[in-house]
Amino acid sequence: MTPAEHRRHLAVRMLLGAAAVTAAFFFFERERPFVEVWKPLVLFAALAVPAFIALDVVRRRSAK
Repeated sequence: MTPAEHRRHLAVRMLLGAAAVTAAFFFFERERPFVEVWKPLVLFAALAVPAFIALDVVRRRSAK
């Protein structure tokens, strides 16, 4: 596996992890009648932003 492929796989795993953490948040907070929507969205954004940055870096490096 080339370094670019490794970075791409790492970024995709980071995105999947962010989605899993957000889904777990919704699952464990389902007992509450009104879960604030902004909390899991902020959580997902905080976890997914590094993955999007990594994907952008991979895209720029492989374009060279």
